[in-house]
Amino acid sequence: MFRNLFTRKWCGFHLGVLLLLFIGVANAASSMTDDTSFSYIFKIEDLIVKPLRADKGQYVFLNVAFEVKKRDNLKTLQKLSMKLRRGISSLIKSKTVRQLDSPADKQRLRNEIFDLVEPHLARGELVDVYFIDYIIQTVR
Repeated sequence: MFRNLFTRKWCGFHLGVLLLLFIGVANAASSMTDDTSFSYIFKIEDLIVKPLRADKGQYVFLNVAFEVKKRDNLKTLQKLSMKLRRGISSLIKSKTVRQLDSPADKQRLRNEIFDLVEPHLARGELVDVYFIDYIIQTVR
């Protein structure tokens, strides 16, 4: 008799826990499907640029990613990719290594790249600019 009572209590407890877990998972899944803030990433890869007045063998290696709100923006950026590569290269070529090496300098360059790209998209469509790789290298 004790055994049946003990088993029933534990079964009820486990069913209650499973029910709470199921409700929690269902709520989490519904909140994930309600979120429509997806974005898209466009990358410009393998930029190798010699900065202004750089020593022999000093280069900046850069991979840049652009976060945009709509898929159509990816097509626009793809069409502009050569122009963007040239623009980013020009920005780096106009700076010395000392103007590119600190975290504040990297942030300033990100802002300048953002300002370079934003006019080519509808207002507010460019979310952010990311550096995937940002390496100042000296080859000897």
